[in-house]
Amino acid sequence: MRQSKGAIQFPYSEPVDYDLIADITAWRIATIEGSVRAGD
Repeated sequence: MRQSKGAIQFPYSEPVDYDLIADITAWRIATIEGSVRAGD
């Protein structure tokens, strides 16, 4: 897995890690919701 500041690249030659994607998505949603609440 390669990564940069705003992207993660998964190799085509390996199976997709859906659990990791779900964890990253949940973390990102929590981060965004926390930012919105902090700005209220």
